[in-house]
Amino acid sequence: MQLVYRRVTNAPRGFTLLELLVVLLIIGVIINFAVLSVGQHGNAQAREEIRRLAALIELAGQEAVMTSREIAVQVSRDGYSFLVLDAEKNELTAIEDDELLRPRTLPEGLSMKIDIEGDTVELGKTSEEENNARIFLLSSGEIIPPFEVSVSTKDDDKVYRLTGATNGKLELVDPDSS
Repeated sequence: MQLVYRRVTNAPRGFTLLELLVVLLIIGVIINFAVLSVGQHGNAQAREEIRRLAALIELAGQEAVMTSREIAVQVSRDGYSFLVLDAEKNELTAIEDDELLRPRTLPEGLSMKIDIEGDTVELGKTSEEENNARIFLLSSGEIIPPFEVSVSTKDDDKVYRLTGATNGKLELVDPDSS
């Protein structure tokens, strides 16, 4: 005769309270990230675009000083491009062959506005209108004229600003950091 031993336990089968709380915490964190990423998508694009513009203007300004060439930033309604002064021809030509200073187009849903010396410039709706604003980055390190560029989404009230002073100083104004 063979005896079979069975372990008898009174412990209930299921999840402990700690395990349930950990699962609820993980679900809450995932939902929080999902809500933040959906709600901030347009704002994140506007913030990223104004930071990119600031970095590129700073880079172009440094290049102007180091190469002793005058560089201009041409701002249009749907984007911006960089131009260099050809001293022999005395005209501005687009910088096409530089990977960093290539022409940029704003992502869909963003709009750009520029104030030059306190006056808002009406940017052209199409390229045929060619009503663009130019900011000059001089080889002396100066920026003329003083400007303020604003980038915002079309359906949000947050406006991200970049100001440039004559002395070459750039300042970002981020409404999320205040």
